[in-house]
Amino acid sequence: METVTPTPEEIRQMPLSRRTHWLRRHFDFRPRKSLGQNFLVDGGAAQRIVQAAEQFSPQRIVEVGPGFGALTVHLAAQPWDIIAIETDRQLCEILDWLLGDVEQVQIHQGDFLEANLAVVAG
Repeated sequence: METVTPTPEEIRQMPLSRRTHWLRRHFDFRPRKSLGQNFLVDGGAAQRIVQAAEQFSPQRIVEVGPGFGALTVHLAAQPWDIIAIETDRQLCEILDWLLGDVEQVQIHQGDFLEANLAVVAG
């Protein structure tokens, strides 16, 4: 029997902890200690962060280290442009797969501390 891979939209609809687990397994991702990688898996916490940002009525959000897009998916539900800057090349590929069809999300691979935000933000 052939296994059907869910679409990115279907994955985005999963509860956060399940989505993170699915992405880690599907893309055979192993966190790198050298990058100090830790991942948000509490969907309630992600929602509270978005609610806190709403009070500032932002037009654009720069997210540093989006990882598996835990926060990015919640942010993308808002009418804001999202610029996500991720150091890990494999995570960028995962994010491109997960959010590549979301028009207001831009994924950039690189070190935030070395990024030229004027160029990244366009």
